[in-house]
Amino acid sequence: MLKPMPDADKVEFKEGFVKRYSTLTDFSEFRRCSLSFPRKSMRINTLKAEVSEILPEFRKQWELFPVPWCKEGFFVESERRDIGNT
Repeated sequence: MLKPMPDADKVEFKEGFVKRYSTLTDFSEFRRCSLSFPRKSMRINTLKAEVSEILPEFRKQWELFPVPWCKEGFFVESERRDIGNT
């Protein structure tokens, strides 16, 4: 679902950078994510409401996908550009 940035395939990383990050993670996946536009996402503030209370209302407006590392977080698929302006 990541959309690559224009000319991402032309970007070259310095050799030392590639060596360092290759020891930490899958560098090809790191490169793919780093050279893609960020996904729209949101996190529900559970101090104000439970996820189960809010989610049905949000799903009326957007297509949501869970963020694997954050149980209150959701990736948002929508053409609307005003998400996050509240």
